[in-house]
Amino acid sequence: MTHYINWMQKNQVQAADTLQTQGNPADDYESPADGVASGVAPEGALYACIWGTAVFKVTATNLKDPSGLGSTKEVVWPANIPLEIINIQPGKTTITMTAI
Repeated sequence: MTHYINWMQKNQVQAADTLQTQGNPADDYESPADGVASGVAPEGALYACIWGTAVFKVTATNLKDPSGLGSTKEVVWPANIPLEIINIQPGKTTITMTAI
């Protein structure tokens, strides 16, 4: 299984208030090994777009939350379907993807 993580800058509204396009990458994509955490989110990143070539569990740590302490979220996701992870914190958030 191969994992991909693109750290992204922001969604951009284009021409009106209805059509959104993905933002620009904040850094080169990562392809971490199965079960190994990514590097921390780079400066300028506001969300991550991830996908894998097989069903996987994703764990995102140090996400923004109202308490300011940082939270961890886990979800199982199907193969070859992008998932956007919001509320990341540059310099803190890491993502781990593990094949199921």
